[in-house]
Amino acid sequence: MERFYFHIRADGIFVPDEEGMNLPDAEAAAAELRASARDLCSTHPSGFIEMTDALGKVLTQMPARAVMH
Repeated sequence: MERFYFHIRADGIFVPDEEGMNLPDAEAAAAELRASARDLCSTHPSGFIEMTDALGKVLTQMPARAVMH
């Protein structure tokens, strides 16, 4: 298992994920990234989720609007 962090960037504010989440693989992390972006979309559609590894390396970013229907 790897630990992934899902930070929020919205309206010029950075909200760090201080706990992170242990997930079995990159596919599970991508699913969590999409779910986090959906949650953010309802309150901050111009924001995005930044996924990092345990060392703080940015793995990817997803705009909240990417999951809008």
